[in-house]
Amino acid sequence: MPTKISKVVITAAGPGQNTLPLQRLVDRDGIEKSALELIIEEVVAAGIEQIGIVIREGDQAAYTS
Repeated sequence: MPTKISKVVITAAGPGQNTLPLQRLVDRDGIEKSALELIIEEVVAAGIEQIGIVIREGDQAAYTS
């Protein structure tokens, strides 16, 4: 029986990575969203129950707005 994955960690703290999740993209329905929003929607659709996002110190404000 396959193991059910219930938690995921999204990393956004590497050099040059801290702004990538905040970039704006257009989804398949033509709606503009951040890359992070798109990732989270896919994770939730896959049935993941807990999401952790690792960010750089000092980037908290950008990720809480």
